[in-house]
Amino acid sequence: MELKLFNKNFIFLLTGHAFALFGHYLLMFALPFYVLHATGSPAIFGTISAIAFLPMIIMSPIGGIVADRVNKKRVIVIMYLSISALIFLFIWASGFMSAIPIIVMLMMGVYALESVPAVDASVPQIVPESQIVRASGMVSLAGQVPEFVAPIVAGLLFVSFGLIPIVVICAICYVLAGTMGLFIKIPHVKQEVTASIPSMIKNDVQTTVKFLCKDNPHMLKIIMTFAILGLFMLPMLPIGLPILITGYLGMSSEMLGLAMGIAIGLGGIISGIVASIVGDKLKMKDGLKLLLLSCLAILPIGVVLWLGLNLVVTFVIIVASTMVIMITVSLFMIRLFGYIQVETPEEIMGKVISAVTVLAMFTHPLGFFLYGIMFERLYNMPWVVLFFVAVISLGIIGYSARYFRQIK
Repeated sequence: MELKLFNKNFIFLLTGHAFALFGHYLLMFALPFYVLHATGSPAIFGTISAIAFLPMIIMSPIGGIVADRVNKKRVIVIMYLSISALIFLFIWASGFMSAIPIIVMLMMGVYALESVPAVDASVPQIVPESQIVRASGMVSLAGQVPEFVAPIVAGLLFVSFGLIPIVVICAICYVLAGTMGLFIKIPHVKQEVTASIPSMIKNDVQTTVKFLCKDNPHMLKIIMTFAILGLFMLPMLPIGLPILITGYLGMSSEMLGLAMGIAIGLGGIISGIVASIVGDKLKMKDGLKLLLLSCLAILPIGVVLWLGLNLVVTFVIIVASTMVIMITVSLFMIRLFGYIQVETPEEIMGKVISAVTVLAMFTHPLGFFLYGIMFERLYNMPWVVLFFVAVISLGIIGYSARYFRQIK
Protein backbone atom coordinates (compact mmCIF):
# COMPACT_ATOMS: atom_id res chain seq x y z
CA MET A 1 0.00 0.00 0.00
CA GLU A 2 1.44 3.36 -1.05
CA LEU A 3 2.19 5.75 1.77
CA LYS A 4 0.10 8.94 1.67
CA LEU A 5 1.38 12.42 2.44
CA PHE A 6 -1.25 13.17 5.09
CA ASN A 7 -0.97 9.93 7.02
CA LYS A 8 -1.58 9.69 10.78
CA ASN A 9 2.09 9.97 11.73
CA PHE A 10 2.67 13.04 9.57
CA ILE A 11 -0.43 14.75 11.00
CA PHE A 12 0.71 14.15 14.60
CA LEU A 13 4.21 15.35 13.68
CA LEU A 14 2.81 18.56 12.16
CA THR A 15 0.46 19.18 15.10
CA GLY A 16 3.16 18.75 17.74
CA HIS A 17 5.55 20.84 15.67
CA ALA A 18 2.96 23.65 15.49
CA PHE A 19 2.37 23.59 19.28
CA ALA A 20 6.12 23.66 19.95
CA LEU A 21 6.78 26.50 17.55
CA PHE A 22 3.91 28.57 18.91
CA GLY A 23 5.55 28.28 22.31
CA HIS A 24 8.97 28.98 20.80
CA TYR A 25 7.88 32.14 18.98
CA LEU A 26 6.00 33.45 22.01
CA LEU A 27 9.09 32.89 24.11
CA MET A 28 11.57 34.31 21.59
CA PHE A 29 9.47 37.44 21.17
CA ALA A 30 8.84 38.09 24.84
CA LEU A 31 12.31 37.40 26.25
CA PRO A 32 14.41 39.53 23.83
CA PHE A 33 11.80 42.31 23.85
CA TYR A 34 11.94 42.36 27.66
CA VAL A 35 15.72 42.85 27.39
CA LEU A 36 15.38 45.64 24.81
CA HIS A 37 12.55 47.27 26.79
CA ALA A 38 14.42 47.04 30.11
CA THR A 39 17.84 48.23 28.89
CA GLY A 40 16.94 50.46 25.91
CA SER A 41 20.26 49.45 24.35
CA PRO A 42 20.48 47.93 20.83
CA ALA A 43 24.03 46.81 21.63
CA ILE A 44 22.94 44.83 24.73
CA PHE A 45 19.95 43.45 22.83
CA GLY A 46 22.16 42.25 19.96
CA THR A 47 24.83 40.87 22.30
CA ILE A 48 22.37 38.85 24.40
CA SER A 49 20.68 37.52 21.26
CA ALA A 50 24.08 36.43 19.97
CA ILE A 51 25.08 34.71 23.22
CA ALA A 52 21.74 32.91 23.48
CA PHE A 53 22.06 31.56 19.93
CA LEU A 54 25.52 30.04 20.41
CA PRO A 55 24.40 26.75 22.08
CA MET A 56 22.36 25.79 19.01
CA ILE A 57 25.46 26.05 16.84
CA ILE A 58 27.69 24.24 19.34
CA MET A 59 25.20 21.44 20.05
CA SER A 60 23.91 20.86 16.51
CA PRO A 61 26.62 18.33 15.53
CA ILE A 62 25.77 16.25 18.61
CA GLY A 63 22.08 16.77 17.89
CA GLY A 64 22.52 15.31 14.41
CA ILE A 65 24.19 12.19 15.78
CA VAL A 66 21.36 11.81 18.31
CA ALA A 67 18.73 12.21 15.57
CA ASP A 68 20.32 9.40 13.53
CA ARG A 69 21.20 6.94 16.29
CA VAL A 70 18.35 7.37 18.79
CA ASN A 71 14.68 6.61 18.19
CA LYS A 72 13.31 9.85 16.73
CA LYS A 73 9.96 9.55 18.49
CA ARG A 74 11.76 9.31 21.82
CA VAL A 75 13.96 12.29 20.93
CA ILE A 76 10.95 14.46 20.01
CA VAL A 77 9.07 13.67 23.22
CA ILE A 78 12.08 14.14 25.52
CA MET A 79 13.13 17.36 23.76
CA TYR A 80 9.76 19.07 24.10
CA LEU A 81 9.11 17.96 27.69
CA SER A 82 12.64 18.99 28.72
CA ILE A 83 12.06 22.48 27.35
CA SER A 84 8.80 22.76 29.28
CA ALA A 85 10.62 21.70 32.46
CA LEU A 86 13.30 24.31 31.79
CA ILE A 87 10.65 27.01 31.41
CA PHE A 88 8.98 26.06 34.70
CA LEU A 89 12.42 26.22 36.33
CA PHE A 90 12.81 29.76 34.94
CA ILE A 91 9.43 30.76 36.41
CA TRP A 92 10.52 29.46 39.81
CA ALA A 93 13.94 31.19 39.63
CA SER A 94 12.40 34.51 38.55
CA GLY A 95 11.02 34.90 42.05
CA PHE A 96 14.45 35.55 43.57
CA MET A 97 16.98 36.06 40.74
CA SER A 98 17.75 39.03 38.48
CA ALA A 99 15.72 38.79 35.26
CA ILE A 100 18.38 39.38 32.59
CA PRO A 101 20.82 36.56 33.55
CA ILE A 102 18.10 33.90 33.79
CA ILE A 103 16.54 35.09 30.54
CA VAL A 104 19.89 34.48 28.85
CA MET A 105 20.18 31.04 30.47
CA LEU A 106 16.64 30.08 29.43
CA MET A 107 17.19 31.17 25.82
CA MET A 108 20.49 29.27 25.71
CA GLY A 109 18.82 26.15 27.11
CA VAL A 110 15.93 26.24 24.66
CA TYR A 111 18.23 26.74 21.67
CA ALA A 112 20.51 23.92 22.86
CA LEU A 113 17.63 21.45 23.22
CA GLU A 114 16.13 22.45 19.88
CA SER A 115 19.45 21.73 18.15
CA VAL A 116 18.34 18.12 17.54
CA PRO A 117 16.79 18.07 14.02
CA ALA A 118 14.40 15.26 14.90
CA VAL A 119 11.39 16.68 13.02
CA ASP A 120 13.24 17.39 9.76
CA ALA A 121 15.05 14.04 9.93
CA SER A 122 11.73 12.20 10.47
CA VAL A 123 9.95 13.59 7.39
CA PRO A 124 11.60 11.29 4.79
CA GLN A 125 10.68 8.25 6.89
CA ILE A 126 6.94 8.93 7.17
CA VAL A 127 6.06 10.45 3.75
CA PRO A 128 6.55 9.17 0.16
CA GLU A 129 9.84 10.19 -1.46
CA SER A 130 7.94 11.95 -4.26
CA GLN A 131 6.24 14.17 -1.65
CA ILE A 132 9.29 15.16 0.41
CA VAL A 133 9.50 18.74 -0.91
CA ARG A 134 5.75 19.24 -0.39
CA ALA A 135 6.03 17.72 3.08
CA SER A 136 8.92 20.07 3.91
CA GLY A 137 6.71 22.94 2.77
CA MET A 138 3.91 21.72 5.05
CA VAL A 139 6.33 21.44 7.99
CA SER A 140 7.42 25.00 7.30
CA LEU A 141 3.79 26.12 7.04
CA ALA A 142 2.95 24.42 10.34
CA GLY A 143 5.65 26.57 11.89
CA GLN A 144 4.82 29.77 10.06
CA VAL A 145 1.20 29.98 11.23
CA PRO A 146 2.38 30.18 14.88
CA GLU A 147 5.08 32.61 13.79
CA PHE A 148 2.32 34.88 12.47
CA VAL A 149 0.04 34.62 15.49
CA ALA A 150 2.56 34.38 18.35
CA PRO A 151 4.20 37.84 18.11
CA ILE A 152 0.81 39.56 17.93
CA VAL A 153 -0.45 37.61 20.95
CA ALA A 154 2.82 38.19 22.84
CA GLY A 155 2.77 41.94 22.12
CA LEU A 156 -0.76 42.25 23.50
CA LEU A 157 -0.09 40.05 26.54
CA PHE A 158 3.17 41.81 27.39
CA VAL A 159 1.46 45.19 27.85
CA SER A 160 -1.45 43.81 29.87
CA PHE A 161 0.15 41.06 31.96
CA GLY A 162 3.94 41.22 31.69
CA LEU A 163 6.43 38.47 30.99
CA ILE A 164 5.54 35.56 33.28
CA PRO A 165 2.03 34.71 31.93
CA ILE A 166 3.51 34.50 28.42
CA VAL A 167 6.19 32.13 29.67
CA VAL A 168 3.56 29.91 31.36
CA ILE A 169 1.66 29.60 28.05
CA CYS A 170 4.93 28.62 26.36
CA ALA A 171 5.51 25.81 28.85
CA ILE A 172 2.00 24.46 28.24
CA CYS A 173 2.60 24.52 24.47
CA TYR A 174 5.71 22.38 24.82
CA VAL A 175 3.86 19.91 27.06
CA LEU A 176 1.18 19.56 24.36
CA ALA A 177 3.86 19.11 21.70
CA GLY A 178 5.48 16.33 23.72
CA THR A 179 2.10 14.67 24.17
CA MET A 180 1.53 14.70 20.38
CA GLY A 181 4.89 13.00 19.97
CA LEU A 182 3.67 10.00 21.97
CA PHE A 183 1.24 9.12 19.16
CA ILE A 184 3.79 9.16 16.31
CA LYS A 185 5.23 5.94 14.88
CA ILE A 186 8.56 6.60 13.17
CA PRO A 187 10.51 3.66 11.72
CA HIS A 188 13.79 3.23 13.55
CA VAL A 189 16.70 1.22 12.23
CA LYS A 190 19.13 0.67 15.05
CA GLN A 191 22.67 1.43 13.94
CA GLU A 192 25.26 -0.98 15.20
CA VAL A 193 27.71 0.40 17.74
CA THR A 194 31.13 -1.08 17.06
CA ALA A 195 33.38 1.48 18.73
CA SER A 196 33.66 3.78 21.72
CA ILE A 197 31.50 6.90 21.85
CA PRO A 198 34.41 9.29 20.98
CA SER A 199 35.37 7.06 18.03
CA MET A 200 31.76 6.84 16.93
CA ILE A 201 31.42 10.63 17.00
CA LYS A 202 34.69 10.97 15.08
CA ASN A 203 33.53 8.50 12.43
CA ASP A 204 30.14 10.20 12.11
CA VAL A 205 31.78 13.61 11.67
CA GLN A 206 34.19 12.22 9.07
CA THR A 207 31.31 10.64 7.15
CA THR A 208 29.40 13.94 7.13
CA VAL A 209 32.46 15.95 6.08
CA LYS A 210 33.17 13.50 3.24
CA PHE A 211 29.57 13.67 2.04
CA LEU A 212 29.55 17.48 1.93
CA CYS A 213 33.11 18.18 0.80
CA LYS A 214 33.74 15.35 -1.68
CA ASP A 215 30.38 13.92 -2.71
CA ASN A 216 28.37 17.19 -2.83
CA PRO A 217 30.74 20.19 -3.04
CA HIS A 218 28.13 22.33 -4.83
CA MET A 219 25.74 21.84 -1.90
CA LEU A 220 28.46 22.93 0.52
CA LYS A 221 29.27 26.07 -1.49
CA ILE A 222 25.62 27.13 -1.56
CA ILE A 223 25.33 26.55 2.19
CA MET A 224 28.44 28.66 2.81
CA THR A 225 27.00 31.46 0.66
CA PHE A 226 23.90 31.44 2.85
CA ALA A 227 26.12 31.43 5.95
CA ILE A 228 27.99 34.55 4.82
CA LEU A 229 24.66 36.26 4.12
CA GLY A 230 23.76 35.35 7.70
CA LEU A 231 26.42 37.78 8.83
CA PHE A 232 24.95 40.72 6.92
CA MET A 233 21.40 40.29 5.63
CA LEU A 234 19.53 37.77 7.80
CA PRO A 235 19.89 39.55 11.21
CA MET A 236 17.57 42.21 9.77
CA LEU A 237 14.58 40.05 10.77
CA PRO A 238 15.21 39.22 14.47
CA ILE A 239 17.42 42.20 15.36
CA GLY A 240 16.82 45.04 12.92
CA LEU A 241 13.03 44.95 12.97
CA PRO A 242 12.59 45.30 16.78
CA ILE A 243 15.22 48.06 16.94
CA LEU A 244 13.64 50.05 14.10
CA ILE A 245 10.02 49.64 15.26
CA THR A 246 10.41 50.25 19.00
CA GLY A 247 13.60 52.33 18.98
CA TYR A 248 13.75 54.49 15.88
CA LEU A 249 9.97 54.77 15.34
CA GLY A 250 9.18 54.71 19.09
CA MET A 251 6.22 52.32 18.73
CA SER A 252 4.75 49.99 21.37
CA SER A 253 5.10 46.24 21.88
CA GLU A 254 1.67 45.76 20.26
CA MET A 255 2.92 47.43 17.07
CA LEU A 256 6.14 45.41 17.16
CA GLY A 257 4.08 42.23 17.58
CA LEU A 258 1.88 43.26 14.67
CA ALA A 259 4.93 44.06 12.52
CA MET A 260 6.66 40.76 13.31
CA GLY A 261 3.43 38.81 12.90
CA ILE A 262 2.79 40.27 9.45
CA ALA A 263 6.37 40.46 8.18
CA ILE A 264 7.81 37.25 9.58
CA GLY A 265 4.72 35.15 10.34
CA LEU A 266 2.51 35.99 7.35
CA GLY A 267 5.56 36.01 5.10
CA GLY A 268 6.41 32.53 6.30
CA ILE A 269 2.85 31.33 5.75
CA ILE A 270 2.92 32.58 2.16
CA SER A 271 6.25 30.86 1.54
CA GLY A 272 4.94 27.60 3.01
CA ILE A 273 1.81 27.74 0.84
CA VAL A 274 3.85 28.49 -2.28
CA ALA A 275 6.29 25.65 -1.52
CA SER A 276 3.49 23.14 -0.84
CA ILE A 277 1.78 24.05 -4.13
CA VAL A 278 4.81 24.43 -6.38
CA GLY A 279 6.76 21.50 -4.93
CA ASP A 280 9.55 20.25 -7.19
CA LYS A 281 8.81 22.91 -9.82
CA LEU A 282 10.88 25.23 -7.65
CA LYS A 283 14.40 24.25 -8.67
CA MET A 284 17.51 24.70 -6.58
CA LYS A 285 18.92 26.98 -9.29
CA ASP A 286 16.05 29.40 -8.57
CA GLY A 287 17.58 29.97 -5.13
CA LEU A 288 19.89 32.63 -6.56
CA LYS A 289 16.92 34.73 -7.70
CA LEU A 290 15.27 34.33 -4.29
CA LEU A 291 18.37 35.51 -2.44
CA LEU A 292 18.82 38.41 -4.86
CA LEU A 293 15.25 39.58 -4.28
CA SER A 294 15.68 39.36 -0.51
CA CYS A 295 18.75 41.61 -0.68
CA LEU A 296 17.01 44.17 -2.90
CA ALA A 297 14.14 44.32 -0.37
CA ILE A 298 16.49 45.92 2.17
CA LEU A 299 16.92 49.02 0.02
CA PRO A 300 13.37 50.47 0.38
CA ILE A 301 13.77 50.39 4.17
CA GLY A 302 16.97 52.40 3.94
CA VAL A 303 15.38 54.86 1.50
CA VAL A 304 12.27 55.55 3.60
CA LEU A 305 14.38 56.07 6.74
CA TRP A 306 16.79 58.33 4.86
CA LEU A 307 13.96 60.48 3.49
CA GLY A 308 12.30 60.73 6.91
CA LEU A 309 8.76 60.05 5.69
CA ASN A 310 5.80 60.04 8.10
CA LEU A 311 5.39 57.32 10.70
CA VAL A 312 2.64 55.31 8.99
CA VAL A 313 4.36 55.21 5.59
CA THR A 314 7.68 54.24 7.19
CA PHE A 315 6.04 51.48 9.24
CA VAL A 316 4.22 50.04 6.21
CA ILE A 317 7.35 50.01 4.03
CA ILE A 318 9.48 48.43 6.76
CA VAL A 319 6.87 45.69 7.31
CA ALA A 320 6.29 45.06 3.59
CA SER A 321 10.02 44.89 2.81
CA THR A 322 10.82 42.55 5.69
CA MET A 323 7.91 40.34 4.60
CA VAL A 324 9.51 40.05 1.15
CA ILE A 325 12.79 39.10 2.84
CA MET A 326 11.00 36.46 4.91
CA ILE A 327 9.15 34.96 1.93
CA THR A 328 12.20 34.69 -0.28
CA VAL A 329 14.56 33.41 2.42
CA SER A 330 11.99 30.85 3.63
CA LEU A 331 11.41 29.58 0.08
CA PHE A 332 15.15 29.25 -0.35
CA MET A 333 15.51 27.30 2.90
CA ILE A 334 12.55 25.02 2.08
CA ARG A 335 14.03 24.19 -1.30
CA LEU A 336 17.51 23.74 0.16
CA PHE A 337 16.29 21.28 2.81
CA GLY A 338 14.18 19.44 0.22
CA TYR A 339 17.30 19.16 -1.95
CA ILE A 340 19.31 17.88 1.01
CA GLN A 341 16.63 15.35 2.00
CA VAL A 342 16.49 13.93 -1.52
CA GLU A 343 20.27 13.79 -2.05
CA THR A 344 21.25 12.48 1.40
CA PRO A 345 21.24 8.77 2.43
CA GLU A 346 18.75 8.08 5.22
CA GLU A 347 21.38 6.72 7.63
CA ILE A 348 23.23 10.07 7.76
CA MET A 349 20.22 12.38 7.31
CA GLY A 350 20.25 13.80 10.84
CA LYS A 351 24.02 14.38 10.82
CA VAL A 352 23.91 16.17 7.47
CA ILE A 353 20.94 18.35 8.48
CA SER A 354 22.75 19.28 11.70
CA ALA A 355 25.93 20.07 9.79
CA VAL A 356 23.96 22.21 7.36
CA THR A 357 22.28 23.97 10.29
CA VAL A 358 25.66 24.73 11.87
CA LEU A 359 27.21 25.91 8.62
CA ALA A 360 24.19 28.03 7.68
CA MET A 361 23.90 29.68 11.09
CA PHE A 362 27.38 29.87 12.61
CA THR A 363 27.70 33.49 11.47
CA HIS A 364 24.34 34.56 12.95
CA PRO A 365 25.58 35.35 16.50
CA LEU A 366 28.31 37.61 15.12
CA GLY A 367 25.71 39.19 12.83
CA PHE A 368 23.38 39.82 15.79
CA PHE A 369 26.22 41.41 17.73
CA LEU A 370 27.34 43.60 14.81
CA TYR A 371 23.78 44.75 14.06
CA GLY A 372 23.31 45.79 17.68
CA ILE A 373 26.60 47.70 17.70
CA MET A 374 25.99 49.38 14.32
CA PHE A 375 22.46 50.48 15.18
CA GLU A 376 23.63 51.88 18.51
CA ARG A 377 26.61 53.76 17.02
CA LEU A 378 24.52 55.02 14.08
CA TYR A 379 21.28 55.44 16.01
CA ASN A 380 20.33 58.66 14.21
CA MET A 381 21.36 57.32 10.78
CA PRO A 382 19.96 53.76 10.56
CA TRP A 383 19.79 53.98 6.77
CA VAL A 384 23.61 53.87 6.66
CA VAL A 385 23.50 50.40 8.23
CA LEU A 386 20.86 49.21 5.76
CA PHE A 387 22.59 50.54 2.63
CA PHE A 388 25.89 49.02 3.77
CA VAL A 389 24.27 45.62 4.40
CA ALA A 390 22.42 45.66 1.05
CA VAL A 391 25.55 46.47 -0.98
CA ILE A 392 27.68 43.82 0.76
CA SER A 393 24.94 41.18 0.38
CA LEU A 394 24.47 41.91 -3.31
CA GLY A 395 28.22 41.49 -3.82
CA ILE A 396 28.16 38.11 -2.07
CA ILE A 397 25.27 36.89 -4.23
CA GLY A 398 26.93 38.08 -7.42
CA TYR A 399 30.10 36.18 -6.53
CA SER A 400 28.19 32.98 -5.67
CA ALA A 401 26.16 32.86 -8.91
CA ARG A 402 28.64 30.34 -10.37
CA TYR A 403 27.77 27.79 -7.66
CA PHE A 404 24.08 27.81 -8.52
CA ARG A 405 24.79 27.39 -12.23
CA GLN A 406 26.79 24.23 -11.49
CA ILE A 407 23.77 22.40 -10.02
CA LYS A 408 22.36 19.76 -12.37
